[in-house]
Formats: sequence, structure tokens, C-alpha cells
Amino acid sequence: MKNNIIIDGFEFEPLYSSVSDVENLNYFLEKIFNKFDIKDYISRRHPELFPHHIGLRCDDGMTLSIVCWEKNTLDACGEYDHGWRAFDVNNPEKYKQDILDYFKLNDTGFYNFIINHLK
Repeated sequence: MKNNIIIDGFEFEPLYSSVSDVENLNYFLEKIFNKFDIKDYISRRHPELFPHHIGLRCDDGMTLSIVCWEKNTLDACGEYDHGWRAFDVNNPEKYKQDILDYFKLNDTGFYNFIINHLK
């Protein structure tokens, strides 16, 4: 496994050595936003999200976007897929401040990174 990845001063451990830094960042973001604490924090403020949850995705230009994660049901072959998929939300501004507030209180380093990259 390669060393930690550093993007604009934010350091995180890569999950896979065979993928790009952006892909590793997206895996990291998926892992962070799948934790109970952030899911609970956001869902208490936005109960309409249930059973989905909010997260962030990074594009190749290092811009973060707010996405909604939903549990997959059937894949293209008609088989049940146990994974999650992300899709763009209609009104990302609705969730932006709650995401920033949570990380400002709980992870200042990550907050500083997302404040500079979140569109």
C-alpha cells in the first residue's frame, strides 16, 4: 500500500493502491459519510432523506459536490446489488451548511479541506 495521500494539506490513508488519488478520496469520502455520527446528524435535520444519506464526491478538478447515497436494488442483469450508489441532489445548498457545521465541530482538518473544495 502506498503512503498517505496529501491534497491541499489534508492527509488521508488510501484504501487502494491501484487507483488514483481522486478515486481514493472518493472512497474515503464514502467511508466518512457512511459513519453513524454524520448520518444521524444530517438525518435529524433532514428526515426526508430516509432511507438515503448525504455525502460528498470529488471530480477530477478536485471540486467536491454534495450527493445523496441510496441503497441499490437490482443491477442491470436483474441481480440484487447490496451496494450503494450516489446521485446528484436537486438542492445541495439545503445540506451544505449542516455538513460544514458538523465537520467544523468534529474534524477541523477535514472541515478546512472541504470548505476550500466544496462548490
